[in-house]
Amino acid sequence: MNTLEKQVENCFNKISSVLPCEISADNFQLKEVLAWFGDIKGKKLLDAGCAKGRFTKALVERGAFLTGIDITENFIKIARENVAEASFGLASITDIPFQTNTFDGILCIQVMEHIPDTEKAIREMARVLKRGGRLIIIDKNILSLHHRYLAPTSLLKRIQETRGKWMYPEDFPFREKHFTLGKLDRILGKYCSVARSKYLQNGRSRRSRIIYNILPFLSYDIAWRGIK
Repeated sequence: MNTLEKQVENCFNKISSVLPCEISADNFQLKEVLAWFGDIKGKKLLDAGCAKGRFTKALVERGAFLTGIDITENFIKIARENVAEASFGLASITDIPFQTNTFDGILCIQVMEHIPDTEKAIREMARVLKRGGRLIIIDKNILSLHHRYLAPTSLLKRIQETRGKWMYPEDFPFREKHFTLGKLDRILGKYCSVARSKYLQNGRSRRSRIIYNILPFLSYDIAWRGIK
């Protein structure tokens, strides 16, 4: 783990108590993961940036063999207690400690935004993915309207950063990243034979659902999906 990633870990340690250990069966991100992977029974999956293991737990319950990695030691300790059937390790997704062609599928949910070197992380995930294996990344859309306030997310984020109310303080050497659909599409296309992306219709309120349905490019989340 490099020095900057260590600083990111320290920030996560400060907020670790507010992050959940479980995920509901109707969660839109979980539904997208399951739709992309298909039948996962008996499949070997990697939860890249697993936090406390909420997605890991949901996938283990559906018959998959799960490994989770995260850079935050507190998360790994909790994940091991939360999902005893899975394996967990302290590691960065920019330096995954597994051999090439190890996993049938990889999920990376709301993690890429915290990774300084985006392409290195995608390259590493593609490396440990088996030929024909599937990768899914879900993260924030830089062009989105915030699902709660219906204002530009990037503007709200910047205001909160300057007020010291975002995860990373104003003087932190790294800014949480949001992405365009095309940017990660292009990177994913370098390492996968198939690269597909879609805006996720995840409005938490009736107003945001209507807006996202009419103008999907304003959606808060994007799913990038690859087949090696």
